Amino acid sequence: MGAHGFIIGSVQLQVPNIIGAALAFAIVVFVLRDRERPVLRELILPTLLAVALTLVDLQWGAVVFGLLIVLPQLVGQAAQLRALLTTANPAGVSAGFLGIFVFGQSLWFVYGIGHGDWALIICVGTMIVIASINLTICLVRQARARKLALAV
Repeated sequence: MGAHGFIIGSVQLQVPNIIGAALAFAIVVFVLRDRERPVLRELILPTLLAVALTLVDLQWGAVVFGLLIVLPQLVGQAAQLRALLTTANPAGVSAGFLGIFVFGQSLWFVYGIGHGDWALIICVGTMIVIASINLTICLVRQARARKLALAV
């Protein structure tokens, strides 16, 4: 959403994305240097992807952009859902983190509605739904695991 914030003129999207991008860049550089990998070469693909997504936002608008940017996040949440459904004890999943995530996404959702930002509404709305499902399943599974542990 970095360039999207500039496209729509939203400082509220610009500032956190600049900070997040700077921190992510620093972490990637540290990891690449630690692994003795060439930094510039490894940054080509993410840079091209960012440019492509910016062009999508400019050419086809916020709805298409929102549908595209939610995909990686959706894959991550779907993988967590799969793990929650297949593991015997979901103690490794943090219900607290999921709760904070849903709350934070809900704030962005309200902001998106207030500003008519369809990219934000689509992206965070989708995340709210699947993360809420994950949170519910996590809480139920963890309660069952605690109940079984007490019964033993």
